[in-house]
Amino acid sequence: MVYLSCEKQETNLKSKNIYNFALRDRLETEDPTFSVDMTSGIILSLIHRNLYKSNSSGLIIYDLVEKETIENSNLLLSIKKNISFQYGCEEKLTAEDAEFSLNRLIDTKRQTWVIKDIQSFNKSNDYILKITPDLTDGISFQKWYKEKWPDVKARLTLSQAAVYSKKCFINKNKFASASGFFIKENNPQYINIAYKSTDFQIIYSILPDEAGRWFYFKRELLDVYQPEGIFRDFLYDTSKYEKSDIPQLVVFYGAFTMPKNKDSILNDVEFRRALNFRLNRKALTQKTLLGAYKDADYPVPDLLAKPLAEMYVYNSSYKYQNKTDEVIYIYSPSDRERQMTGQVLRSVIEKMGIRAELKIYDFPTILRFNNERKPGIYLLKWVADYPHASNFLTPLFHSKNAGSMGNRSYFKDVKTDDLLDKLWEGEENIKRAQIEIQKQAPWVFIGFANQRFLMNKKKKVKIPVTYTAWDKESFFLE
Repeated sequence: MVYLSCEKQETNLKSKNIYNFALRDRLETEDPTFSVDMTSGIILSLIHRNLYKSNSSGLIIYDLVEKETIENSNLLLSIKKNISFQYGCEEKLTAEDAEFSLNRLIDTKRQTWVIKDIQSFNKSNDYILKITPDLTDGISFQKWYKEKWPDVKARLTLSQAAVYSKKCFINKNKFASASGFFIKENNPQYINIAYKSTDFQIIYSILPDEAGRWFYFKRELLDVYQPEGIFRDFLYDTSKYEKSDIPQLVVFYGAFTMPKNKDSILNDVEFRRALNFRLNRKALTQKTLLGAYKDADYPVPDLLAKPLAEMYVYNSSYKYQNKTDEVIYIYSPSDRERQMTGQVLRSVIEKMGIRAELKIYDFPTILRFNNERKPGIYLLKWVADYPHASNFLTPLFHSKNAGSMGNRSYFKDVKTDDLLDKLWEGEENIKRAQIEIQKQAPWVFIGFANQRFLMNKKKKVKIPVTYTAWDKESFFLE
């Protein structure tokens, strides 16, 4: 018989300078250009710095840039001086490193969407990076700067746009960062991230199963725990942990997938509006979904745009006059949240005197049905690739994106398209586009995700609004 002791490891893990988290997947590669899953986004956003970043409040701010200037239809970015790489490549960061890192996205033909609307990155001198815009569609530089650049800047906050040492990559095939964090150890059981020369460390245990994460938390082996699904509202030791619900850049909705048959009830805007009026989304989000979502009847999370006034105020007696023998199919993946939402929708539709059926399939099958334009209500979520309102509005509602590009309702409206094409003209245009979408009701609007965190009271942590925005300020480092 063999006895194994974890006492030393667990004592280590409970050190006041070690913070314990959980991840679903291991980190397969440390290459920012090829790392695109959730785990790599979290880790690489922590250990690398970018030209710009999304701060803990969701705003785009400077990171390695200190100012922007315009010269001869080019954008010049002044790179901060006296920033050093580390972890075996202790040299000063220059514009050449930024040029190399971003152009490598082009050279490898990977993740080029991140730098869409940019023709090239070139250093003008050691600390000036010149950005030449892509003006091939005939727009002026002024229009590009006003309408395209804010979107590009948001994408430059992503982990794929990390800046690393050119010299260290070429000579050692190593992705040396300009952050204070670096990966100390990466194996199938955990990822150990250290900070500079201090004893501060973050341990990400690789725990693919929610039950495993829960048991780790119950054994006090996690300092920050994200309860999911049925675990979200369980009892915990309030003397040791405190709860925080953080808004996320995720919208939950039911897409009315409108068939080519114009006589279908799904093509009747009055039916779509009626269902939105008859749905008590506040009760759904708070009681059925246990506060996992903030109820909302508009598509852009409040983090990215001013909240709109409620248009579909709950009215259980709101009338829909037309009669139909059509059956409304509600398509849901097998997760608990969407199945329960589907049951609520079925009940509401049947109370309106219309037959409805809930269909449960795996997610790839649901997407295949939607790609084939099978009519029905599809319970879906949209997760932002980068923090800007356009990342919700254009892919989800523009007619050019109908179908697999994101507009799962196959919603086509000339006025809405025109408003979406002018989003960058100001915040008021974002508001006008959302109001028009509300009126047309291509969705059953449900709400925006809140991620619950349970945090060790002895370990002070500031949770960012998006899980990939962790930085040293989150941990109150000296």
